[in-house]
Amino acid sequence: MLGIYKQIFLKRRIVPVLLTLEIAEKLYNRDSTEVAYGMTELYESLPHPKPTFSSFRNQISVLETGGCILIHPSKEKASKKSVILSEDFRRQIELDVYG
Repeated sequence: MLGIYKQIFLKRRIVPVLLTLEIAEKLYNRDSTEVAYGMTELYESLPHPKPTFSSFRNQISVLETGGCILIHPSKEKASKKSVILSEDFRRQIELDVYG
């Protein structure tokens, strides 16, 4: 599984690190009927030891630039940003990792 994720990330020009895998798995396993993770909520859900928030935010930016995730204003609260997987990245994980 790690090797497959490594290939997926490299195709998107993302250096594969464990944190990117953890973020992608958290977002993939979030049911589409559930409310999307907020930025802080996603950070808090990561296992210990946690990276610094700035390292986490840098990896979020890398995933967003690579087209893996989308960040948009939350429907619940105007100041909150929601993080979700992009549809094409979700399909790629389904086919390559779990298919």
